[in-house]
Amino acid sequence: LAALALNSNLNSGRMDFSLGATGILASLLAFQIVPSLATIPEIIYFTLLTVVFGMILGLIHSFIFIALKLPPVVTSLGMCLVYEGIAKVIAGGNNQIVVPSSEITSNFFLEPIIIFPILIVIMIVMSMAFCYSKFGYNKNALVYDQKISVETGIKEVANCIICFVMAGALIGLYQAIDLTGQSMIAVKTDLGSSGTVFKNFLPIFIGGII
Repeated sequence: LAALALNSNLNSGRMDFSLGATGILASLLAFQIVPSLATIPEIIYFTLLTVVFGMILGLIHSFIFIALKLPPVVTSLGMCLVYEGIAKVIAGGNNQIVVPSSEITSNFFLEPIIIFPILIVIMIVMSMAFCYSKFGYNKNALVYDQKISVETGIKEVANCIICFVMAGALIGLYQAIDLTGQSMIAVKTDLGSSGTVFKNFLPIFIGGII
């Protein structure tokens, strides 16, 4: 999931170092709302909220990237620090926030009957989006020749926004699943969250060859 999130922008020349921070902040924001839930099972509610907040944070990143028109590395490093800082404030200055709810940190996603269908559906959806849709066609066209693609009518800005939102949703889902079996959300600073990006280069490299 994290590799797919990174790949959403990477092959378009937009290196996104803020993915890890996006996932952490999205989960923290979701956790602030979960205690007020009513009848929805906590793990499902928490996961959906994390995905939604991930999409919102990705959308904000895309707007800032488009507005500033700075190199992607510069913008993403800046957004990484901003999101890490906000997460630190939410955590009250601590390096971690304890998640007391046993249902959120249960082994729900470790059950094969749960995680396998989720991964299969995600892979099918992403394959369809990247390989068999107008969005995927336009994305590939922009990768190979941005100038000609824009001149032929392909909307670069819209494609960019969709990529960031998609990456935010994927990293949000990744973060929710990654909390399985844990009792706390780790809050990293000083670009510490960028480790999520670096450890997924190899999966992308191997996947690209395959």
